[in-house]
Order: sequence, then structure tokens, then C-alpha cells
Amino acid sequence: SFGSRGMPKKQFDGFAVGGHDQGVKPDGEVVLKIVQSGARGRKEIDFLKDAVNHPFLSRFVPKFHGTRTIVDDKSGEKQEWIVMENAIKGLAKPAIADVKIGTRTYGVEASPAKIDEQTQKAMESTQGSIGARVIGAHMLNESGDDFIQAGYKYSKDEPKTLQDFSDLLLRFLSTDSLRQEAERYFLELYDWFSSQTEFEFYGSSLLLSFDTQDGGRQGLVCKLIDFGNVNCKGTCGGGLDESFLTGETTCCSLASMNGSSRAASPPAINEEDVMLLLLFS
Repeated sequence: SFGSRGMPKKQFDGFAVGGHDQGVKPDGEVVLKIVQSGARGRKEIDFLKDAVNHPFLSRFVPKFHGTRTIVDDKSGEKQEWIVMENAIKGLAKPAIADVKIGTRTYGVEASPAKIDEQTQKAMESTQGSIGARVIGAHMLNESGDDFIQAGYKYSKDEPKTLQDFSDLLLRFLSTDSLRQEAERYFLELYDWFSSQTEFEFYGSSLLLSFDTQDGGRQGLVCKLIDFGNVNCKGTCGGGLDESFLTGETTCCSLASMNGSSRAASPPAINEEDVMLLLLFS
């Protein structure tokens, strides 16, 4: 079993599925996310502002709608919140997966202790080896009559190998059409990351969602989220974001291998083939 049965206690908002429920408030067409402390909060705001009119990222990054000051009910303190597009707006009964991409999750300002801590965590999961980790998923079970929660935030049975990661991702993308849509998104992102040197995305995720209302499983939405550790213009050293590219290569490989599969369960994948793609892409 990949996760616990049952519906969540609160409606998932497109960010809480990845463990951000304490700092995120859905509000109809928008989501409010608390501004993180230190440099990360300002980085996220600056990146969201840049992404609004970016020729590529504007389609993958939730639209920025400014900030809002809210007084905390308990402490009475004023808190600044980011207001952005709700990534799952319009979905009546969404299935959602938060997949953290990249072999590196810490930012350029991280202390040596933080670097060691995050590196160790990455190596103990699929993050360090294949550059992708399912942080959380809210998905239909195999019979389609109930939801389960899966991934790092919800289950001790978190995928630890490439095969396990593939099984979970493809159980979420449970139809041919979903896998084909995912492949198109992943390839589009891979193509851009293969040449862009504007940003380095450390600790960012792909948020995948689709509507399951009335038994449907189609209309995949793919958004980038979590930008507190994004390294922006002029500070990337002119190189490619190899960390993010590693994860995108994994996702592209799995989706392309299985995009036309009609098996009842995800087929076994050749780990050597995928690792060769990671080495020589």
C-alpha cells in the first residue's frame, strides 16, 4: 500500500498535499501562501513577479497577484502573504501529486550544516539518485471508488527506488491519455531547461492535477511551485540547471516508456536504460 485510505480532513488546495497546509490558505480562484522568513520569502516574491511576463514560465508558474497583510488570530501579529493563482481552480474533485524535482534542494545561502542535512536526506530517497521525489499525492485507488494519500508526507512506504517511484507516478497517471499529457509537459519543460541559464530551481516541485469528477481521469494540469530557493538572473554562473534537468530526464523517460501502455498495472522498467539516459542526456 502506498498510502492511507480516506478523504483528507480539509480540502486540498494544490499546495497542502505537499505538506504546506500550515502556511497556505485557499481562497477560491487564488491561494494565499505565507511569506517565508529571511531571503527565501523575498526570492519567491521576486521570482513570481519575473514569471508573470516570462515567455515560457508564465504558462507553468501560478500567476502572481501581489501580497496581502493579514493579522494572525492568535498572536495579533501582522503577517505578509503571497496571493497567487490557485493551481487547481475549476477542478471539482481533484487528484493531486507534488513531485519535487532536482538532486539538490538547498539554496545558495544555505549554511554548511544545512547543506549536509539536505544532502543526506536526498541520498536517503529518490531525490539524490534520480532527481525526483513524490512529496505527497492525493489519488484514486485502483478501483476508483476512494482516495488514498501517498508519498513522503503521508506514508512510511515512500518510494525508495526508481521502480517504486515509477510505480507510484504511473498509478497516479492511471490512463493512457494522462501519461501522454504528462509526457508532453515533461518534454516541454526538459527542452526549456536544456538551454536556459536564467534560473536554478532548488527545492521546487511539479504540481500535477486532474479532475476525477463523475469518474473522469483526464485534463492534466502541470504547474511549477515552491520558489524560495530559486537562484535568479545574474547569479547562476551561466551554466545549465543540471539538478533540475536530472529529475526532468527521469520523468520524461518514465512517461515516454509508458505513455502508450495498456497494462492494468505499470510495467517493470529497465533501470539501466533510465540511468544511461540520466548519464548521457
